Amino acid sequence: MSEVEFPIGRVIDGWIEVVEHVRGRPERGQYIAALRDGERVLVTMSTRQTEELGEVFQRLEMTADGVATLRDVLPLEHPLGGEYACLVEELPAGRPSTELRWPLELRTAARLGLGICDALSDAHDYGWVLGGMRPELVFVDGDQPAFTEVAPRAEIFFQTSSPSSVGAPHPFDHLYMAPELLALGKPGVDADVFSLCAMLAAWTDAPPFEGDSAAAQLFAITAGKRRTYRGPDQLRALIDAGLAAVVAARPGLGDLRAGLQRLA
Repeated sequence: MSEVEFPIGRVIDGWIEVVEHVRGRPERGQYIAALRDGERVLVTMSTRQTEELGEVFQRLEMTADGVATLRDVLPLEHPLGGEYACLVEELPAGRPSTELRWPLELRTAARLGLGICDALSDAHDYGWVLGGMRPELVFVDGDQPAFTEVAPRAEIFFQTSSPSSVGAPHPFDHLYMAPELLALGKPGVDADVFSLCAMLAAWTDAPPFEGDSAAAQLFAITAGKRRTYRGPDQLRALIDAGLAAVVAARPGLGDLRAGLQRLA
């Protein structure tokens, strides 16, 4: 372990070997790991969780089309001491949307949004609000990129880690969480509409909230300090409504889907 940085090379629970760093640090970070059969999975790490890991698994387990399957939540100890938790999700096919060249053409962004709407609808029918969508965790495939899956559990997982993770740098460049989630309120389906509209703004113009760090953007979202949207006119009304601070002012998921269908 002296030549590589923890947790690269470590084996989780005897069957998951961490092989690649994606973002962040062990206290709050993501890694690619390989199973014995060669399958690759996405591992989100945090310091120890405030709940039993079995309870974390039950809280985050769900089955929905377009949402990466949760494989397990497991412990990992640092060789020099220290307890970590590892959330293991299937690695979606394709590549993160952040690897596309932005701004996207309007129809491409609308098609991606439609795919996410369908995943959200299935998740909401299951009784689960994703609450942690962001462009890094939306996966696409093909030359004319199509949505494959979203791996949304990282943000929720970090929120329930022990206090020692609070000082760790945020592993994502931008926040896309609704203000009611940042206020630690009970998430409703409207929070997912907010996150999707924030991604649509980023894909077609620029990240919608001011600030060069997640901490600065947290303040901007809470204070309602938005950048002026300068993307396609056809999308402006949907984005403005979807990013409303007042939950009741946001469109329902069905209305958002219908608007995107007209643009796709």
